[in-house]
Amino acid sequence: MLLSLALVLSAQITPYDHVILISIDGLRSDALLNDHAQSFNHFQRLMGGASTSNARTDCDSTVTLPNHVGMLTSRLVNGVQGHQYTANRTPPIDTVLRNVDGDTIDSVFTRTSAAEVHSSLIASKDKFVLFKQSYGELMNDYFIDANGDKEMAHLLNDLQLHAQQRTFNFLHFLHPDVAGHGYGWNLSPDSKYMQSIAAVDALLGELFAYLDANPDYSKRTAIVLTADHGGGAPYQNHHGIGHLWINYVIPFIVWTGDGKAQGDLIEINSATHRDPGIDDPHPTAGRLPVIRNADAGNLCLSLLGLPAIKNSTRNVQQDILIN
Repeated sequence: MLLSLALVLSAQITPYDHVILISIDGLRSDALLNDHAQSFNHFQRLMGGASTSNARTDCDSTVTLPNHVGMLTSRLVNGVQGHQYTANRTPPIDTVLRNVDGDTIDSVFTRTSAAEVHSSLIASKDKFVLFKQSYGELMNDYFIDANGDKEMAHLLNDLQLHAQQRTFNFLHFLHPDVAGHGYGWNLSPDSKYMQSIAAVDALLGELFAYLDANPDYSKRTAIVLTADHGGGAPYQNHHGIGHLWINYVIPFIVWTGDGKAQGDLIEINSATHRDPGIDDPHPTAGRLPVIRNADAGNLCLSLLGLPAIKNSTRNVQQDILIN
């Protein structure tokens, strides 16, 4: 038992100084798998790391805010330690993420603040004020860009200003969700939805341009990319019919500047996680979990060499590996 534990620990992740968690609102996995997706050069570069196109949203929710709470707290909505947050609108000014005892739920920002890691949250929906209200004293920078066209510039500025510090940045893009709700989750090459993903790809290119121009910085950087939900059922939506695969199948990608993240993420972690096929299995005692977007918070912390979020429920052992 001690030997096997030692082997697991020896295989765990070497810490990085800079970790960026990117959430792309409304990104269906199959949008990155069709023939036209080969033109998304920067998504393809990210997928060359450790990735799966068969990750899952929260098993009880396929809407934006509950899934982002999950990402940043590494908890699902339901369960004894679930975050229980189900609203999906801009919250009242006094709303804070609290547990059953009335205390603020711990998050990635709780750990980064304690470790003096510079942190930021950069998003494009007003409802993300929930995180400022809950963790504003713990994060160093908070920026909302309702148009979604200044986020990358803000991130790059933050990276440059704090290049000599350890950093955690959360970045949210709204483009595919807006296109999906407005025109449908249409995967045709000239659709508004695919054009929106191309726009995000171009923004990712700006990040890679910065990393490529700063190779020493890049080698100490890790990117985790996932989504809050897919979409298309019902048409132009993802609400109300959560348990259809086009709404709950999402990508989960880990890229590192040193090239160590490599391979199929589910295969790499087959000892601890199962391939769900096309299903969305609910957590069941005695069965291996599937990779979900809520695993991202504790994975980001493990990439930084920091412990898991207190009382979290996803990737608690920080045993998701990237090679």
